[in-house]
Amino acid sequence: LSRKGNIMFKKLFIISAFVSTILISGCASVPMAANNQDIVMKAFKQPRADKSGLYIFRDTFRGQGMKKTIYIDGVAYAETANKVYIYVQLSPGKHTISTETDFRNHSISFEAEGGINYFAEQFIVMTLTQGIAGVKMVGETAGKAGVLNSELALTKPLSEYAFAE
Repeated sequence: LSRKGNIMFKKLFIISAFVSTILISGCASVPMAANNQDIVMKAFKQPRADKSGLYIFRDTFRGQGMKKTIYIDGVAYAETANKVYIYVQLSPGKHTISTETDFRNHSISFEAEGGINYFAEQFIVMTLTQGIAGVKMVGETAGKAGVLNSELALTKPLSEYAFAE
């Protein structure tokens, strides 16, 4: 290519990358829970001794236009989008959280104790052509901050959860 052609190619590549980023960064939406249920879950009540609470949030700028499915112990539980969290109660014991990616699911396992809330963050890593989802356990402070910055996705009615008195 001539110098002029090379410059044109670079400009075209930069414009294409910019447009692709904007398209990928659009807003995805998932079914949301009622506002009163979101408020109750953000009180971070301890589950009963025979249950463990798990909050999974997604609070990232990258991949805003992408919905990703969360699996808990191999079962599809909910779809997430940016600024969304889910809550689930589990029996104490070992559990696996997985998130959908284009190639394979990314998974982590953790050991849950009864009466305790756990927090996991779903994140998106952007490559040149796609967003790859991952999930990691986070501490209580970071977890609560991520949940408070997000809204509850529709999963189960509030009446199906068991909280300590």
